Amino acid sequence: MRSEILLISRYVNLLPWYKEVFEKAGFFDVTVTDRDKDGLNMLINDLKPRGIFIASNFYSIGTPYMIGLLHELFPKLNITVVSAEYYPEELAPWFIFHGAKSYVNFLDGVDEFKNGLKQIYYGENYISPETKLLIDSLDEWPDCNLKITRRQREVLLMLCNAYSKEKIQNELQISEYTVHYHLKELMKIFHVHSKEELIKLAFCLDLVIKKHLDFSVSKEMNKNLPDWAKVQIKMNREKGTGISEQGAGNSWKKTKGKIHSDLQITNIKENFL
Repeated sequence: MRSEILLISRYVNLLPWYKEVFEKAGFFDVTVTDRDKDGLNMLINDLKPRGIFIASNFYSIGTPYMIGLLHELFPKLNITVVSAEYYPEELAPWFIFHGAKSYVNFLDGVDEFKNGLKQIYYGENYISPETKLLIDSLDEWPDCNLKITRRQREVLLMLCNAYSKEKIQNELQISEYTVHYHLKELMKIFHVHSKEELIKLAFCLDLVIKKHLDFSVSKEMNKNLPDWAKVQIKMNREKGTGISEQGAGNSWKKTKGKIHSDLQITNIKENFL
C-alpha cells in the first residue's frame, strides 16, 4: 500500500477540506490522518509516502523536536511543516534545523502560501520568507541534540511530580549546579523557556504520564507497605541483601527518600528506556 502524500493534522473535522486544498495544488493520492507517535510511524511504514505535510501545532511547541525524531527514523522522507494558525516565529526555524525540508505559513497570505505549495510540488524546498530571514541571519545552524540522558529523564519525572530543585538535589544526591544544568539542557532540547513549559510539554509528548505521578505524602506508616516499598524489597532480594518485609517496615521512615527515588528510576527504566 502506497500513498503519494500523507497529511497530518489534529483537526479531524477539517481533514477532508485540507485534502481538497492540497489536491487542488496538484498533489494527488493524499491520505489524511491524526495519528501520532508510534501510530504515525506505523502508518508511514505502511503507506511509504513520497512526502508528508504536518501541522505546525500537531505536537504543540514540541513539534520541532518530534520532527527530529521522525527524521531520524525516516531520513529520506521529505517533511514539510504547514502552519495554518499562529506559531511562535522564533520557533519556526527549528522545524528546518530538525530535518524538515520546507515550511509554509498560511499567515503569509494566500498567494505566498500557494507559491510555497507550488515550489514543493515541483520538487523544490520552500521556507516562509520571515522564517528564512531568521535562518539566514545565523552564522551557522545550531546543533539539535535529541539525546536525553537517563539522569535528565529522572530530573524531568521528579519535576513533573512537583519536586523542588532542592528536593531533586537531595533525592539524586547531586549538586544544585547539576540540577540547574540538567533543567537548562532539557529546556534547550525542547525549546522551552520555563519549568512550567517543560512540564506542559512532557505531558503533551507523553514523556510523563498519569501513572508516573505520586503526590502522596504519608507521615505515618500504613498497615500495609506501599507499592514502592514492595519494589524496594524485591530489588534488595535480587541484590542478595536479605531484607525482609518486617525489616523494610521498621526502616521505612529512614529509607523513604531512597526507596521513592528507586521507584521513580524503576518507572523510568520500564517506560522510557
